[in-house]
Amino acid sequence: MTLPPIQIAYVTDMGLFRPTLLSILSALEAASGPIAVHLFGHGLTDTARAEAQRRAEALAPGALTVHQLDPALLAQARSPKAHITPVALGRMFLPRLLEGRVLYLDGDTLVTGDLSPLFALDLQGRPMGAVRDYVVTRRAARPARADRLQGTAQLMAPHPATDYFNSGVLLMDTAAIKATPGLAEAMTDMEAAAGYATVDQDRLNLLFKGQVHHLNPAWNCSWGRVGRQHRQMRGLDPSAQESEALAPRVLHFHGPHKPWGPLRLAALRRGPAAVLRYRRAERRLMG
Repeated sequence: MTLPPIQIAYVTDMGLFRPTLLSILSALEAASGPIAVHLFGHGLTDTARAEAQRRAEALAPGALTVHQLDPALLAQARSPKAHITPVALGRMFLPRLLEGRVLYLDGDTLVTGDLSPLFALDLQGRPMGAVRDYVVTRRAARPARADRLQGTAQLMAPHPATDYFNSGVLLMDTAAIKATPGLAEAMTDMEAAAGYATVDQDRLNLLFKGQVHHLNPAWNCSWGRVGRQHRQMRGLDPSAQESEALAPRVLHFHGPHKPWGPLRLAALRRGPAAVLRYRRAERRLMG
């Protein structure tokens, strides 16, 4: 019996095209079975689209589909932060654009293991799977920083602030999202999303609070610091699935510093081994 391909989705413009392409190639390289990757481009050049198809075809023929994201969808998209472009809000439209279970990945990720186990995971009836946010759990684990959680606590109430998830890796059950009255429509309200400091992330946490199945940190590993992520979760009563010791499957280089381009000390401090792993993958897959 042939299994259906797992579905991975990315959204990018030319500014993050090459890191996004590297993430795509790393996902294709790590795949153990059929995989379908959807790249939703905003203003991608013909040259960029052709390069993406050519490089993906060499690893997994027919696996990549490049879509043109309708510019009208993001006409009202705004972002207050330089490292979060308005195009990041394109992920909010994925339940409308795709069917079935979809794994969304940010372009500043590197896939280091097979993603297929996520597609067999029981979400326990919840429409979304995501990993607790590294910064929030770090602050919660340090009483001296508890005051910095006030905004998050207000956003997440009546649920714990530590339920707050990072939106760089999202396992979406699009059928469940569309079956919830008004949810898919609320996700695509660009004016509402623009009112939050982290744009899509705060908005998604507001819309999905109490409806998220927390994934193991291995699926959204902050700069390779999976051990630290587990330590920060102590006292949160994580499930057996969430607390299991797993090697990182997705490295996520979130924040304003990135592992590509000229190496800066600030990036190396966050996770030197993960940065070096990224650079090696970059040379191997994009060289």
